[in-house]
Amino acid sequence: MKTQVLVDGKTNPYIRTAIKTPKVPSQDPHEPVFNGSDLSFGEIFTGGPSVDVVIPHYGDWDDLDLCIGTIGEDPCVGDVLVIDNNQDNRGFTKAVNEGIRHLWDSASPYIAVVNNDTEIIEGGFAPLVARMVIEPNCGIVAPMSVVHDNPDQIQHAGGEQAFPNGIHRSGIRSLGQCNEPSKCKWLSFVVVLIRKDAIFDIGLLDEKMFLIGSDSDYCFRMRYSGWDCWYEPKSVWSHKCGESSGATSAESANVQRTDMFHWYRKWIKQGGLYTELANEVT
Repeated sequence: MKTQVLVDGKTNPYIRTAIKTPKVPSQDPHEPVFNGSDLSFGEIFTGGPSVDVVIPHYGDWDDLDLCIGTIGEDPCVGDVLVIDNNQDNRGFTKAVNEGIRHLWDSASPYIAVVNNDTEIIEGGFAPLVARMVIEPNCGIVAPMSVVHDNPDQIQHAGGEQAFPNGIHRSGIRSLGQCNEPSKCKWLSFVVVLIRKDAIFDIGLLDEKMFLIGSDSDYCFRMRYSGWDCWYEPKSVWSHKCGESSGATSAESANVQRTDMFHWYRKWIKQGGLYTELANEVT
């Protein structure tokens, strides 16, 4: 796994943390074998990494070290690119797009977007890749996201309402809630895996939204173009909600109002496309 940091248009090796060598299982490095809905790692492993990772970074480097440490143990991971927003905060959306552009020529068929304040709890990328293979119309898939300080509390299991505020499916893991994969209206970009073919089809994220709204907007565009958005609970990640935005509450509120006003103008003010997609049965 190669990990780099992008600063001022130049990439440099990420040397803050010692990245562990990925664990490669003994597996025939040829055709994977699938057995129904069994998403065990061995059945989707194809002998090499299939996921490149973009990490927009703003704030605490210690959180980033922990994030990269867990990603570095995942055999699905190829290259990791950290987009450093600390010197020049270009915003979450532009950072994601910049990362995708830099990783586009890789042979990996998937690009993951990962917040810098997340860690793998269970499964990692393997169940997400498996969902992509089992569902060839899946353009984007997200794992179960749980609260960092209380991993029994499910923070995101797919999105319901997108406007004026995002409403997330949530629940309690110990009660067996949110434990079935499902199509969703939209997904939080805390952690997502995106199929490159889908990116080629619909393009990059809308940079008129600086921090929020670009994830649900992207998922609505994905669905409008015929792709599906999936939630996969066999992959579980923890998230320190709010740690990666790097803004004060007043600044964040102003940014969110601006972002969602653009979302409103795009999806609601001009007609019925949002209503059609929001009411679609998934």
